Amino acid sequence: MEVGNHTTGGGVIVKYDFDGNKIWNNNHGGNKSGNFNDIIQVGSDFYVAGKDGMDSGNLVKFDKNGEYKWHANFSFTDSLGLQDLIYFNDKIYVVGSKKILEDEKKEDRTTENTDGVILVFDKKGKQLKEITFGGSKLERFTDIARDDEFIYITGVGDSLDSTLEVVKNEEKA
Repeated sequence: MEVGNHTTGGGVIVKYDFDGNKIWNNNHGGNKSGNFNDIIQVGSDFYVAGKDGMDSGNLVKFDKNGEYKWHANFSFTDSLGLQDLIYFNDKIYVVGSKKILEDEKKEDRTTENTDGVILVFDKKGKQLKEITFGGSKLERFTDIARDDEFIYITGVGDSLDSTLEVVKNEEKA
């Protein structure tokens, strides 16, 4: 099935008008590994968060005509890749998860231990910062929002040994 500009599928970006007519489309990654999870517009460019490869999250930039400009990989993400992104103060903030591996050089990268990750990039794709949160099990950040002072993250946390204080519902009253 050809969806974009080649037959290997992958993450798809499509521009439609409000009547549902396709203006352009493009792909990135392969049909069994590439996906896109979120998109933002910064000026006339588009930044897309997703996954390319077994455990490689990525941030991809396209121009207003759908032309691929560059991508930045983030190794050792989970099967969902990078999930969501925002733009603030000339930086792109991306959330997802990071596999916690004993040996990153081993072929077997299966693990149930992931930490939630916040990545900060400049507009050229250079990674400026990595912030992780987790414990001994699965943590994943799935959404990010901002106001004028703070960023807000949502996700899932399965570890009882993380550094985040857990407040039970009955303790809130």
